[in-house]
Amino acid sequence: MSVTPWLRSHAPGVLLVGFLLAAGGTVAAAGVGLAALATGTDLLVAFGVTVAAVATLGTLAVVLFGALVWTVVGRLLGTTGRGVAAARRQLADAVAAAETRSDRLAGLDVSRTVAPADYDPVLDGLKRQYVDGELSELGFERRLDRLLADDRIDPEQARAVRADAAFDRDLERELERERERSRTRTHTDATDRDAPIEEPSRVGDREFDLD
Repeated sequence: MSVTPWLRSHAPGVLLVGFLLAAGGTVAAAGVGLAALATGTDLLVAFGVTVAAVATLGTLAVVLFGALVWTVVGRLLGTTGRGVAAARRQLADAVAAAETRSDRLAGLDVSRTVAPADYDPVLDGLKRQYVDGELSELGFERRLDRLLADDRIDPEQARAVRADAAFDRDLERELERERERSRTRTHTDATDRDAPIEEPSRVGDREFDLD
């Protein structure tokens, strides 16, 4: 197993252990230095070694703690951000569905306002409905023509979404056919395994196949 992916997935734990070790080492170095001073060791040497050890380990502890906080906060924000983006997509889809039934709402174009920056509920939602079979080709074209007439999309966007939707629809149909073929093969194999084996009948020393 590669070390880098493991470190990435376990980064908070690794950083926490490193921070605890560095912090513990800092405290231990300070304790050793104080003990050396108390026992009458050369003050200059003891002080120099203690300061160097505490500074090094203390700096390492601070850096590791900062990295730990950065990693944890980044992951929390990433998870929260994905959840917020998903919620905004769902809200935008619901508003876009309402806009298709109301010319007044369609004119406001609220769905695009509430949607994430990388998601167009009007075009992406329309394409998804067509690919999923919720819209027929005629219904898809009518919706596109309506969007063009209302100036909510331009002809270039209409051409692009037509091409993308046709490709995705063909791909989905091919995948469905492949899944159906796979189910048929699985069913046939199971039927063959469950079929009884017919033994030939014997008359004297000769064998006769029942078929």
